[in-house]
Amino acid sequence: MSKLKLISRIDLADDTMIRVEETARAVGLFCRRSPAMVDAATIAALKQFAARYPTKNVRLCLHASPAAPFHSMIIHERKGTFYPPHRHAEKGENWHIVEGRMAVFIFDADGRVTDARHLGGVDGLIYQLDPGVYHTVVALSETVIYHETKLGPFLGAADSLMPSWSPDPSDTEAVRFYVTGLLALLDASADAG
Repeated sequence: MSKLKLISRIDLADDTMIRVEETARAVGLFCRRSPAMVDAATIAALKQFAARYPTKNVRLCLHASPAAPFHSMIIHERKGTFYPPHRHAEKGENWHIVEGRMAVFIFDADGRVTDARHLGGVDGLIYQLDPGVYHTVVALSETVIYHETKLGPFLGAADSLMPSWSPDPSDTEAVRFYVTGLLALLDASADAG
C-alpha cells in the first residue's frame, strides 16, 4: 500500500495553495483548494505571517474567494483595530475563539448596547448572531485569533450596513472615546454578574 498524501494540510508559503489579497485594512489569504484543515502548525504559521503586517489584521479564508457561498475564516486581529458597529441584512455570524480574548457588543436600532460579552479564556468560547443585528467585536488581548463563519458572498459596502450613530472610523479620538465607553459597559456587566 502506498503512503497516503494528506491534501488538507495548509501551507501559507505555497502560492499554489494560497492566494494573498491585500486591502487597506486587512490581508486575506484564500485557500485555493479543499479540503483544508487548521491545526496548531497552521495557527503558528498564521502568527508568523501576521508579524509581517503589524498594522493590519490577517484572515486565513478557508474558502477560495469573496464570491464563495459560505465563508469560514481564521482571523488574526490586533488590539486597537476598530470595525464600526454594523449589521448584515441576510447573514448571521458565528465566532469561536482559538486564542486570546475579545469582546462582542450587540446593539439595538438606536445604538444602545443590549449584550456585551467577554470571549476567550474561561469565558464564552462561541458566540452566534442572527441576521439583521448590529454588532461589533473588540480585541481585548494584544492579538486574538478566532474562527468566524457566515454566508457569502462578500458584497463590499452593501454587505455591512452601518448605523448613523456609529463613530466615523477615521476620527481616532471619537473612536477611542466610543470604545472606552463600550469597554466600561462590558466591565460593569461583568461586575453585575
